[in-house]
Amino acid sequence: MSRVRIPRSAHEHWLTRYERHVQHDLGHSGVTPPLHALLAPPPTPDPYDYGAFPAEDVYLAAIARQRDAVPAAIVATSGGAEALFLAYYALVGPGDTVLVERPTYFPLEAIPTSFGCRVEALERRVENGWQFDLDEVLARIRRGVKLVALANPNNPTGVATPPDALRAIAEACEDVGAYLLVDDIFRHVGPQQAPSHTLHPRIISADSLTKCHGLGGLRAGWLVAPPEVADTLRDARALTTLTSPRASQHQAAHALANEAALLARTRAMITTNLATWQAFAATQTLRYQRPDSALLLAVTVPGAGDDEALARRAIETAGVLTVPGRYFGAPGTLRIGLGTDPAAFAAALDALATAL
Repeated sequence: MSRVRIPRSAHEHWLTRYERHVQHDLGHSGVTPPLHALLAPPPTPDPYDYGAFPAEDVYLAAIARQRDAVPAAIVATSGGAEALFLAYYALVGPGDTVLVERPTYFPLEAIPTSFGCRVEALERRVENGWQFDLDEVLARIRRGVKLVALANPNNPTGVATPPDALRAIAEACEDVGAYLLVDDIFRHVGPQQAPSHTLHPRIISADSLTKCHGLGGLRAGWLVAPPEVADTLRDARALTTLTSPRASQHQAAHALANEAALLARTRAMITTNLATWQAFAATQTLRYQRPDSALLLAVTVPGAGDDEALARRAIETAGVLTVPGRYFGAPGTLRIGLGTDPAAFAAALDALATAL
């Protein structure tokens, strides 16, 4: 009997296996959650009721103000993961060709694979500072390609794709009737780029409050899409979560209204941690590209061999959690997260030196 093939999320299983049993966590790609004082009291009445379908008006209006979009173009989702799922669900099917960057965030590649798509890799090469060869990417966008997908900045490297390159990719997509899906989730602490959907009408952007804002527990995400796509995305969402609880929408709208303070906190934290990392790396035989989004980076340890074995050794000998790069299509590297308390981050690097 045939069935959907669901790829295993190796990096999530790795984090789940070890995150509760280590002293130092450098494995996660988000920022430590903020103090409760930054959040709002529960809404009244019915804080645990469904939100309204298909439009959660207050929440969508808050997103629209912060992301240069109109509410009709926004589809609220349960976190960034559902946003990516719905984009694929609405736009591709078995046999369609999808181009996905590599290294990559696992769902960008796994979701279309599970739908029976033909998934082809667009390589970000370490010798090119983890950037694309843009001419090579444009040559790959041809008739039969339905969707091109990438994260900006990239996960696991933290390297951003310049706006002009995104426009060029979107223009090539338009020529063949395809769309460009951009996961904007790390954009807010990288270079001050406009939301991806504002760059070209064939770009669909996905976003959430999970990573840069430290509010993953709200499961507050969204897509911004062209009008011809947005209604289809809403119909797709009616077959998944339908809507999010009003309590979550209320907190997310409040967070967006106070986004400047949330992101200032994050930037201060990771600015300190990136400087600490650079000082640490100068004492080690490490190779890495300075990230545009300093929430995460990919590091190569010359001579270390198997990245999974190295990551396991860091856990067993030093109590430090990192993530093997092979889980993102970057074998031979480790993903390091910088979104934690600076004192805890410095202590983690001291311990990591033992393992290295």
